[in-house]
Amino acid sequence: SLDRKNVCSASDGNGGAIITWSDNRNSNWDIYAQRVNSVGTVLWQSNGIAISNSADNQDQTSITDDGIGGGIISWMDFQSGGVSLYAQRINSNGEVLWSDDGIVICSLSVSNNQSRAPSLMKDNEGGAYITWVDTRDGDKIYVQRIDQIGNFHWIESGVAVGSGTNHSNPKLVNDGGNGTIILWLQGYQTLKTQRYAANGIAQWNTGGITLY
Repeated sequence: SLDRKNVCSASDGNGGAIITWSDNRNSNWDIYAQRVNSVGTVLWQSNGIAISNSADNQDQTSITDDGIGGGIISWMDFQSGGVSLYAQRINSNGEVLWSDDGIVICSLSVSNNQSRAPSLMKDNEGGAYITWVDTRDGDKIYVQRIDQIGNFHWIESGVAVGSGTNHSNPKLVNDGGNGTIILWLQGYQTLKTQRYAANGIAQWNTGGITLY
């Protein structure tokens, strides 16, 4: 039977939304997207546009609007022996703009076979910030900024956030400009935060600020 999961959405900037999800219509989990306008009309092809339908499973989707009517989507790509983090941009007409099946944000060869829990936020310049957890240093959060054509602003495979290990549940919020503020749990007990400027430089105390 056809199952769907990991539904998430972002504004299309015009009263409607771009929705993305995973489903198993091809006998493995793939990523699709659809747009609905302000009066509830579905705008793209029936059953959605394929964001990634490669042979492996794709799961744990996240989306942000790109500020100009489209969206940037990230997901975990389950490959042989591990998980890589991918992203794709789609415009207001339902056309994917980056490489087929997306661009690699962090590969399994770098992240010791696990990248998970991606979260996105637009950077107000057509690109996005992406944060995630991987196991290269023992469950640690990383962040990357990509531009509107899918190029990295910062070092390849991302900037390490905070200090120590056992990080989880990263979330992003706009800092009111072109930077980002990251929230995360450390050890499932301590709530921490760090702010990054658009150039990738941490703005607060080394290791982040403890909130609780």
